[in-house]
Amino acid sequence: MARVTRLDWIAKAGYVARGLVYILFGWLALSARRNAEEGKEGVFDAIRDMPLGEILLPLTALGLLAYGIYRLTCAFLDTEGKGNDPKGLAGRGAQFFSGAVHLALAYTATQFIGGGKPEPNGADGEQTREATRTLLDLELGDVGLWLVALGFFAGAARQLYRAFKDKHMKHLEPDTPPFTKTIGKIGVATRGIVFGVIGYSFVRVAETDDPDQAKAMGSAVASLYEMGWVYTFVAVGLILFGVFSLIQAKYRIVPAVDVASAAKDGAMAAGAKATSKF
Repeated sequence: MARVTRLDWIAKAGYVARGLVYILFGWLALSARRNAEEGKEGVFDAIRDMPLGEILLPLTALGLLAYGIYRLTCAFLDTEGKGNDPKGLAGRGAQFFSGAVHLALAYTATQFIGGGKPEPNGADGEQTREATRTLLDLELGDVGLWLVALGFFAGAARQLYRAFKDKHMKHLEPDTPPFTKTIGKIGVATRGIVFGVIGYSFVRVAETDDPDQAKAMGSAVASLYEMGWVYTFVAVGLILFGVFSLIQAKYRIVPAVDVASAAKDGAMAAGAKATSKF
């Protein structure tokens, strides 16, 4: 089995890339509020400007692509044994959403390669507002906004639950360094706080019909700037989440599934099922 298509190696590459992005994002947020507002675009700009950045940026994009593939594989093959009951399907749905988000991040990263930048309406925050404007134009737009808000609130609650019940340690090797529990607890809880802020921003959009109220991660963190120590805590927490991701790259227990073979088998099974209906 080639390592390049094995799920455990794909996951390692993904966790390293995710860790780098979060560490840089938290560091940029600490340095200036406007850096936080730039969100992931600011991170990819920073990576490109580093020594050997033209090499590191494509590797980061590949790592984010790997993480997206990893989470989608977890969702479709249920590699973590979540099951098919409502709770399990909700967990697998979260994995699917995470995979899709990281595939989009990988695409955004590729737009910075070679000195390029995404279109203005693809910027972090502006892309969210454009999608919100589209949703507002729909007949049931308010319902959609409340559903988006509830989705982020559910994600926030899940992150906080995982942090305080130490669920973030569930899939790590027994010899994982003891300090990982504390680092992961703070980092995962911080993500929960940010998800909550994003969810509340969509509540404000539903109440005011103002799409400019919608926030992506960068603008959500920046909105906490006037809260002083809370903003600092969140920025540091995101750095710690990045460190936790790097630790996961080494100690996360991931089955050595060959993704290419699994995809081929799944396609054949789907084809056989479709044929049997005729």
